[in-house]
Amino acid sequence: GAHVVFSALDWQGFQDLYLLELEKMNIVRLTSDFYADRDPTFSPDGEKIVFSSDRGEFGDQGYFNLFLYNLKDGSKRQLTRGEFNDISPEWSGNHRNHLLFSSDRDGTHNIWLLELTEDDSSEISVPEPLQLTRLATGAFDPHWSGKRDQNILFTSFENFRFQIRLLEDVDKLIPEADKTEIRVAGKREELWERPFLRVERGRKNTPYRKKYTFDIAQTAIAYDPIFGFLGGAQVSISDLLGNSYYHFLLFNTADRSSDFVERFNFAVMRVDLSRRVNFGYGVYHFANDYYNYSAGFFFERRYGIQFALSYPLSVFKRIEVTSSASKMARDLYVEKFSAFLVSNSVSYVFDNSIWGPVGPVDGTSMRVTLGRTIDFTHSRAYYTGFLTDFRKYFRISLNTLYAVRVMAWLNKGEDVYQYRIGGSWGLRGFRRTEVRGTNFFLMNNEFRFPFARELVLRFSSLDISISPIRGAAFFDVGNAWDELPETLRETLRASYGFGLRGNLLGAIVLRLDLGWTTESKDPFVQFFFGWNY
Repeated sequence: GAHVVFSALDWQGFQDLYLLELEKMNIVRLTSDFYADRDPTFSPDGEKIVFSSDRGEFGDQGYFNLFLYNLKDGSKRQLTRGEFNDISPEWSGNHRNHLLFSSDRDGTHNIWLLELTEDDSSEISVPEPLQLTRLATGAFDPHWSGKRDQNILFTSFENFRFQIRLLEDVDKLIPEADKTEIRVAGKREELWERPFLRVERGRKNTPYRKKYTFDIAQTAIAYDPIFGFLGGAQVSISDLLGNSYYHFLLFNTADRSSDFVERFNFAVMRVDLSRRVNFGYGVYHFANDYYNYSAGFFFERRYGIQFALSYPLSVFKRIEVTSSASKMARDLYVEKFSAFLVSNSVSYVFDNSIWGPVGPVDGTSMRVTLGRTIDFTHSRAYYTGFLTDFRKYFRISLNTLYAVRVMAWLNKGEDVYQYRIGGSWGLRGFRRTEVRGTNFFLMNNEFRFPFARELVLRFSSLDISISPIRGAAFFDVGNAWDELPETLRETLRASYGFGLRGNLLGAIVLRLDLGWTTESKDPFVQFFFGWNY
C-alpha cells in the first residue's frame, strides 16, 4: 500500500522496472540495462518482485522468462528457463508461494502455476510448473479471485472474440510437488550479450530520395439519364514515407469528338505532410453541364489554382485554411456571365470522438468555418458563408448514450448553393428534396441503446451477418430557407420516432427509421445506409 512497481521506457528506449514511493512521490529505478523488463508484481510480503524479462540465456532469440528481484539487496534470480515466453505473473495473496503466469511452452499461451519454497538459508526451490488450462486458442492475463484465492480469472480468445473466464477450485488441481523435479533458483544470471556493430567513420549518409508508387489507380464509366455517358480516372501516388503524394483526376463529358478538348476535365493536387504544418496546392479545369434549383440547366467552365493548409494545435485540434483563384464562365442559355473569383475560408476543427461499429460512441467533434468569395471582375463580394457543426456524445452507461448534433449554414450573396437536409441523414420523415434552401438549421437528438447482438442468414457455404444491431429513439427539428422568415418558430419542422442501425459484413451500416412528423399523423418508414452522426 506504500509502493507501486511498474515498467517504463527511458529516453534510450530501454524497458526497465521502477518503484514509486507514494508518500514522497519519489521514483526509484530498480533495473538499468538494455534488457526488456515488464509485468512486475509484488510478493505478498512486499519484499520481492516477480517480473518477465528477456535477460535469460535465450533472450537474444526473443524469449521471455520469469525472474525474481529482491528489494533488500537488489539481487535477481531466474525462476523459469527455456525457449518459450512466460508473461503476466501474479503472486497469490493467500497461497504465499504460488505464482500464476501465462506461457506458450506447449505451443499456445495457457495458464500455468509455479510453486516456490524458501528455506532458512534463503535458498529458493522451484519445481516444474503445473499447466492449468489447455485451450487451443489461448489464455492470457491470469488473476487470483475469491476470498481465499480459490479461483482464477483469465482472458481467453475464442470465436474471434476475447472473453473472460473463471477457473474454480484451483486447490483441487494442485498435486503434491514431485521432489525429483525441484531445482534451486539460479543465483547467477546467465545473461546474453548484445552484439556491437562496427561503424565505418567518414562515410556520408545517403540522402533520402523520394520514390513514388501507386496508391490508387482506378477508372469508372457511368450513364446519367440527363447528361449521358460519363467516364474518367483517378490516380494517387505517394512516396515510401507517405510524406508527399500527388492526386490526379481526369475525365471527359464530351458527347462528340469536336468537344473533346473543350470538355476535358482534370485536377492535379500535391500534398506535403512532412512537417507539422501540412499544406497542399494544385490546378484544375472543369467544364460541364450542371443543374440546380435556382438556375436550372447551364454550362459552366471553371479553371484556376487552389491552396490548402492545416496546422494542428494539438492531437485533437487544428486550424484549416483554404484559398483558390479561378476564372469562371457560365452560359445560362438565355444569358452569359463571367467573373474572376478569389475564395478564402478558415476553419477551426476539434475532434476527440471515439467510434464504435455503427458510429461515434463518446467524445466531442465540431467544425466552425467562415468563408468569403470576392468577384474581382465586378469589384464586389460574391458570396459569404458561415458553417457550424457541433456533435456531442454523452455516455450514460457502457452501451447506452445520448447523441446530439447541431448544424447551421448561413449564406449570403450570389450563386449560393441550395442545401437539402431531408432524409435519413438529416431531418427524418421528410423527402430529401422537400426541405432545401441556401440557409438551414438542424438539430438531431438520439438516445442510442443495444437492440440485438446479430442477425445472421446462414447458407450452405456462406454466412451473411448484420452485427451488431443498435436501436435509437430520435427527435429532429430544423428547416431550410432562402430568405430568413419573420418568425422562425412557425416554420420549424420536426419529427420523432424509433430507428435501427446494423453493420453489414463490417463494411456498411444499414439504417431503418419509423416515426411521425409534426405535419402529418401518418407514420413514415425510411430505409437508407450510412454511419450514425
